[in-house]
This record gives sequence, C-alpha cells and structure tokens, in this order.
Amino acid sequence: MQNKRFLIVSVFCVMTAAAGFGQYNGKAVVATIQYNTTEPVTAEQLRTQVEILEKQAGKAATAQERQQVLDGMIDQKLVIQAAVKEKITISETEINQQIQVIRQQMAQSAGRQPTEAEFATAIKQQTGMDMNMYRDQMRQQMLINKYMTQKYLPQAVSKANVMVNESELNEQIQALKDQQAASLGGRQPTEAEFAAAIKQQTGLELAMFRTQLRTQLAQQKYVLKLGGGTPTDDDVSTAHRANPSAFRQDGYVQCNYIRIPFTAATKSKAKDTADKLIRQIGSSGEEFLFHFTQIKNNAAPQNYQNCQAGTDYFLQSITLQRMGKEFFDTAFPSTGPDNQGIRKVSKLLETPQEYVILYILKREKGKDLSLQDTVPEYLGMGSVNVKEYIHSVLLQERINTGSTVLSNNLIGELRKAATIKTFPQYINW
Repeated sequence: MQNKRFLIVSVFCVMTAAAGFGQYNGKAVVATIQYNTTEPVTAEQLRTQVEILEKQAGKAATAQERQQVLDGMIDQKLVIQAAVKEKITISETEINQQIQVIRQQMAQSAGRQPTEAEFATAIKQQTGMDMNMYRDQMRQQMLINKYMTQKYLPQAVSKANVMVNESELNEQIQALKDQQAASLGGRQPTEAEFAAAIKQQTGLELAMFRTQLRTQLAQQKYVLKLGGGTPTDDDVSTAHRANPSAFRQDGYVQCNYIRIPFTAATKSKAKDTADKLIRQIGSSGEEFLFHFTQIKNNAAPQNYQNCQAGTDYFLQSITLQRMGKEFFDTAFPSTGPDNQGIRKVSKLLETPQEYVILYILKREKGKDLSLQDTVPEYLGMGSVNVKEYIHSVLLQERINTGSTVLSNNLIGELRKAATIKTFPQYINW
C-alpha cells in the first residue's frame, strides 16, 4: 500500500460498486468537507476505495492506510468544490472527446473499432463501473485537471512573477522549425510555411500561438523550479556515471519474419502450413520477400491462413528465454563471421509458440554507451544521443516532482480555508 496521498487519481482507479459489506453501517458519515458547500464521505464510499487499493496491494489495509485513503478522498472533493466555486465546468462534448480517445486506443489494440456494447463491457471489466458511473468519474477527473491548469497554476505563476524572455521563446520556436525542416528534406521553412503549419496544427495565428507558447513555457519553468530546476550537464553526467548498466546497448538483430503461431491443438496444422511455405521460399531472398509482402498486406489470405509477417528487433539478453535455443543460435551464432546469416533466409525455426522463418537485416553487438553515443535504434527514438535521452528523463522526473509539490501546495491552501471534520470510529469495519 502506498504511503502517499494522490490528488489526481486515474480514471481507472476510482470507486467500484460496493457489495458484501457485512455488519457495519455503510451510510455512517466518516468525514464532512466544507469549502464551497458541505459534502460528506460515507463509510460505504471509503470502504469501496480501500478495497480497490487492498486488491492492488494484495494485503489488508492498516488503520493508518485507511486514514490515508480518506485524506485522499477529502483532498479530491476539496479541489472539485474549488473548481465549482470558480464556475469551471466540463461539457458533454469534452467528455465525449475523451471517451473517443479511449475508444481509439482500444481500436488500435484490437485492430478495429469496438462496438458500444464491447466498449461498455471493457470499461466494466477494467473499472467495475457502468458507463454512467464511468462518465461521472471522468467528469470529476477532468474538472480537477482543468482547475489545476486553467486556474491554480496560472495564479501561482503570476504570484511568483515567472517570466519568459524573447530569447527563450525564440529558442522554442526554432526547435519547432527544426522539426518541420525534417519533413522538408532538411530545408528550414519560410515564415509563411511555418505560420501555415502552426495554423493547421493548432488553429491559431502565429502571433496568438507565440503568446500561448510563452504562457506554457512560463508554467513549465515554474513547475521545474518547484521540482529542482532544469537538469544541468553535471546532473546528466552524474546520472550516467551512477548507473552505467542502464546505458548499455543490448546485442540485437533486426529481422523481417514470417511466423505461424500455434497452440497444442493447432500445432500440427501450423506445421503443415510452415513446411509448405519453406518449400516455396527455399533459400531465395526474392521468394521470401514475395511471400512476406503478400502476408503483411493480407493480399491473399486464403493462401496464408494464420500466417503473420512483420519487422522487429530481438534482444540478445532475452531471446533465448522467450524464443528457445534454435531461434537464439540463428539470431546470435556463437561462431563464424559477424555477418553470418545476414540478408539470408533462415531455416524453419520452432519456438515454444510458433514456427518462424527469419530474414535478418542487421546484427549489432552489445556495448557500453557514452554520452555522445546514439540511443539504440530498437528503442525507436530516432537519432537522439544518450546525453539528450538522460536530460529528457531527468527533465520529466523534475516536472513530475514539481507537479506533486504544486498539488500539495493547493491542498494545503484549500485545507486551511476549509472546515473538515472526521469521525475515526467509522473508519474500521
């Protein structure tokens, strides 16, 4: 069980329906909160939240941990009351837009859009809530976020008199232009091209975009200050030296593959399909590419039932355990030249869960990485070097720390202004 209170709670970690409470009064009030209005927390609401956390932790909550859960619920209600007092609202359109984002995530995972019934079932499985409850919890979460970003943070930045000068603003504008240049073959965009791109992406004219960007940079500067400030080169160097094993490139191969997954019941049929494919391909790279393309594009599904094709990276440190010795020996041979098997069709390989034919595109050895080395390509981060990567990680950590400090500051202010009563006798059941 965590020993921290969280102001902003994930939509997937909120109240589920209560059942089987035994001998206790679920309607008993364990706390009242009065900031903008008076609002109770019942024993039933508290127990529901405690049981969620107990399930996640795999153990019963102590009395102290139950009190921490109650404190978190009080904090959340305080911020919602503050948002309501400031007349901050969440529209149905905003909720529907967020729902659509979650549906799109499900669609990417499933390969198709879920139906309304499938979506509702998935939400029920993940949260224990029906759609009405889920939308209500989402509304509260979005209300908290909007209050933090649109009211409290701007006020805190203004009080701290945090400023962004023209040089800092122009540096960020140039970074955006450099990103656009990558799509223009390395050519820097003209002012007109850059303004058009900003208009298309944000709907804002360039002057208004600069104003908005200045505000965002000031807020980030303030949050970073709360979290310890922008990481320095010395901070980056220290992080690299303190944990060198975290900055090592694993040995890897990049492969095109054709695979035929199987279960115990389908293994025999999968083997027939795999044998037929390897006979057709033989050792010909051209034949492999033909079948690979057909399968990947689903061009002739009747000829390749249950076959899959794609490009992936396999890491030396985990391939043996996951894919078996035959696959490992092909991907990472113990003898022979470094280019052994490169740009050649492998034999048919059997792993614990599939038959595979490989066409290895590249093999790289493991090595320690300096700050100037490029981050391994299997991480999919482009041409970022280790120094830039560590800086970005430290930056995000400090933003997260600053955000926590900001939340705690808000809670402290609201608690001072509010009247809160708790009734500990109802916390135990």
